[in-house]
Amino acid sequence: MKVAMVIDGWFPLVGGGQVHVWELSRRLVLNHGCEIDIVSRALPDEQDHAPAANESHLDGRLRVWRLGPARRFEVVGARLSFLARAAIWLARRRFDLIHAHTFLPGIPAKIARALRGAPVVYTVHGTSLFTPEPAGLRPRLERALERWLVTRARYDHLITVAENFRQLPNRNAAISVIPNGVDLERFAQSRPWPEQFRLLFVGRFDPIKGAHVLIEAMALLARRGRKFPLTLVGFGPQEPTLRELVAQHGLGDVVTFAGKVTGEALVTTYGAHSLLVLPSLSEGLPLTPLEAWAARRPVLATAVGDNPLYVREGQTGFMAAPGDAGALADAIERAANCAELQQMGERGRQLVRKKFNWDRMTAEVFAVYRGGLEK
Repeated sequence: MKVAMVIDGWFPLVGGGQVHVWELSRRLVLNHGCEIDIVSRALPDEQDHAPAANESHLDGRLRVWRLGPARRFEVVGARLSFLARAAIWLARRRFDLIHAHTFLPGIPAKIARALRGAPVVYTVHGTSLFTPEPAGLRPRLERALERWLVTRARYDHLITVAENFRQLPNRNAAISVIPNGVDLERFAQSRPWPEQFRLLFVGRFDPIKGAHVLIEAMALLARRGRKFPLTLVGFGPQEPTLRELVAQHGLGDVVTFAGKVTGEALVTTYGAHSLLVLPSLSEGLPLTPLEAWAARRPVLATAVGDNPLYVREGQTGFMAAPGDAGALADAIERAANCAELQQMGERGRQLVRKKFNWDRMTAEVFAVYRGGLEK
């Protein structure tokens, strides 16, 4: 089976969507005999260096195509240009199936469907549709486009990583919930528990991830006389604002910007901290809590997406209301005073072992592919 994976951003951009597509593609080749072409944008790294145009893996059965000149992810013109380039690229090639990820790649996938007839599978990794309607013309237009792509456009099959997505009315009857996975072997080594209570944030610096709310919560805690070390792992357009907030609140002595951390270094980073904090304003089923649990660390998350299904107060972590710095500060303080953090981390690892497995996820996606081709 020859499959085109279409995603709006690729490495060096690091996020749950990129990890999901890579792990899925690799296993589709190794376990199910597929041939995969990952189609994405050319993105520069943090130093604005352009990446290699294309890559070939697994004896040429897994390829990565970066279309267009390298421009930063948030540049609107570059995103629109990619959609046109991707539609043309897909229309010129023959695939058994096109699998679009996030929401904008649904546009070139549908165009290629009309021109080539290949069935389209569409995966929703998360959506902002559960958050209040934004202000301003451009955010409203973006919201309207997202709503059309994830709930009103028709696909041969729609996949969501999060159960909560089913709450939204949708024109697609064929919807499967297939969650993210974790490679437990990467986190097999048990790390010594840190002597000092240390907080960790891992994610892109984008307002929807709520890092600014976390910094405000840290400022509230500092005013209560409670300062805890916090490491912010990630990068993105909100970084200057976050650095300004840290300086404004005088938190430079406890907040560290670690930049992009991947691979074994990220595994070590989870182990060096006591608690992962995920202050998102909107989510599907995020990958970072699964990784933290795999590393035997508890999670503090906001009550968005599927977080409440798995982050259980006092069992696998702690919960707080989204966008509420006071509630987040209170939850951090509960965690700091808790004597059972290690037990919570172990329960989280058992949860991941039971429910979140990349091989099982890939087998379920492949079954969707087979069903789409048999129609």
